[in-house]
Amino acid sequence: MKKTILYIFLITSCISYSQINFKKLKKAKAKVEKEIKSTTNTKNKTSKQTKDMSQNPCNSSYKSLTKYLQKLEDKKTANQVSSGSFKTYIGSAERNLNGIKSKCPDLDISIEENQLKTYKSDLSSAGGADGAREANIRKGYYDKVIDNLVPNTHPAYNNFKKAKSQFLIIAFEYYRHKKPTESFKLISESKTAFAKIKNEYTDLDFSLIDSELKRLEGLLTSESGTEIASKLAKENDRHYFKDMSILWNSVYTTHDYPPDGLYGGDMETLSNKFKDFTKQGFLDKIKAAKKGGTYPAVQTYAEKVSNALDDYPRYISQVLIKAYKARLDDLNTFGIKGDPQKELKVLTEIKTLCQLLLKFAPNNPTASQWSKEIQSQINKKTSGINYVSEMHKNHLGEMLFSSKEVVIGNETESDFSSIFKSGDYIYATVYLPAKLRKLTDSYAANDVKILVNGGIISEPESTAVWVTTTMQEKNYLQFAIIPSDAWKQKNGQPYVENKLRTHEHIANALITAGPYSETTLSAEVFFRGTNSSIKGELKIDLSDGVDGLKNIVNREENVRLKDAKLPKAGMQNSNLAKEALGIMQRKSGSSKTYTKSIITSVNWDYDKNWKGVIESRSIVVALVSKEHDGKCMYQYFNFKQQAQGGGTYNSNLEFAGAGDNVYISCDNVN
Repeated sequence: MKKTILYIFLITSCISYSQINFKKLKKAKAKVEKEIKSTTNTKNKTSKQTKDMSQNPCNSSYKSLTKYLQKLEDKKTANQVSSGSFKTYIGSAERNLNGIKSKCPDLDISIEENQLKTYKSDLSSAGGADGAREANIRKGYYDKVIDNLVPNTHPAYNNFKKAKSQFLIIAFEYYRHKKPTESFKLISESKTAFAKIKNEYTDLDFSLIDSELKRLEGLLTSESGTEIASKLAKENDRHYFKDMSILWNSVYTTHDYPPDGLYGGDMETLSNKFKDFTKQGFLDKIKAAKKGGTYPAVQTYAEKVSNALDDYPRYISQVLIKAYKARLDDLNTFGIKGDPQKELKVLTEIKTLCQLLLKFAPNNPTASQWSKEIQSQINKKTSGINYVSEMHKNHLGEMLFSSKEVVIGNETESDFSSIFKSGDYIYATVYLPAKLRKLTDSYAANDVKILVNGGIISEPESTAVWVTTTMQEKNYLQFAIIPSDAWKQKNGQPYVENKLRTHEHIANALITAGPYSETTLSAEVFFRGTNSSIKGELKIDLSDGVDGLKNIVNREENVRLKDAKLPKAGMQNSNLAKEALGIMQRKSGSSKTYTKSIITSVNWDYDKNWKGVIESRSIVVALVSKEHDGKCMYQYFNFKQQAQGGGTYNSNLEFAGAGDNVYISCDNVN
């Protein structure tokens, strides 16, 4: 229709001029007529194709193709050519177009193919800094190339993998979705993480990462300008006031009872959340937001906190006095009263509560008076403790770690650490508020729970600390986590004699966890006398190998095997002993070889039914075997003889059950 109007317009215009080129007019007319005919034929062809397609197997693909082409047109109209969905629709359209070509090669879809080419060209032109094409190309490229910067056999691999997981393309994607604050934060974190790895491992070449970090940082700064500065200010203010509004629920409510955070929560954790908070600082933030024009977006959050700050003096004296008194009552509860360590912990929590309240209501007389009362009680409790060193005073109730045996009395902060590496020996020092004898109730084996990467390695009774009489009189406790040979020679015998496999269990757990750069080990010592415990945590870099730990396991096992002895014999009956050995050898087949049989029962044990009638009699036999790995062991088995009446029994033994097994040095078997 438009071409027909153009034709009429050309004729009319030409007639109105006296000097006219009739040859050109004739040529223009022929061209327009040809285009009109071509358009009519295309419409007829498309109409015919559409009709034919209703019976064609390509119908579904053709409909999908036209649907995605329309979606692409809509995205283009909405100026969203650089969006991820635009690229997705191109992929979908291309798949359907290729499907039609494959299934219906005679079908003319040249028009649709040209349309798709146009859209692909549009996407390519819009690629730029925030285009989907550029983002995806970079993501695929960097995922492959950066992965190869550090091989999985390199000791830095695990740290590198963590850094890469929050790396460049994430920041890039954040920027595309208009979240500049997160983008800058991620880039900053990436720079810090990679710099740390580079400083530790100078053999790594991170020039590719450095260049991309620089490019992205420049991209955010240069392309965003004042717009991003404004967004950053708004986002920062919104995050601050919103987070503070949520956190405020833990220290203030509109009810007449204290919030859980102050009433019975962990005061140290709560106080750390408000570590940088001051009342004046918060009010200054409000002023700055008003001046910068960001206040309307955060007004609801800001007013919630500022109104509560105005009300806080009343809130302390009328509501929070309940939380203060409840914590004081804890001093008299069972399990705390009489235990200086637990009493000091409660008093310290109350002191922290008072300090927190004074943040929200500076110089408040009620909170100030509470703080003085608590400090007075703390002074009284600590004045009765016999400190053996300044470290004892500064770290009362704590567990510290060292790579050497520390002599208490002259120790300093530099003697201790929480970070160790492969091959280090590790010792623990626990500073106590009273003599160990009072806390342990004079038990020799003091239970210790060891966790490696959060997993319990064994039951506490298997990983106990042996406490000698001399140690009972100290107001500190020292023990080995990973001991040296010298320590084992000096202190190891009680562990062997009392079947405590503390160091073997710890070493085995670390071997299982390693060899990785960051392995976390935590220890908790339990005190029966006061029903309390003290915890400590350390990190070990095992990336250099675990050979030292394997030596500990082998050494512990050899000592244990050498110390193990065969059980004492009870009754003497060579025929029964031989019969028991034969029964188990037949049951085991070729899986193991039994070499010796020892009847450990002194007498028969009689088994009776509910009427008191003897049904059978049984004995326990220890059978010695040699395993396929060359180790020797013995295991307890139960055998019985059925009663036949009149005080007689079947002469044949029957297998009745298996018991514990004990590994033993093969030299001790004969």
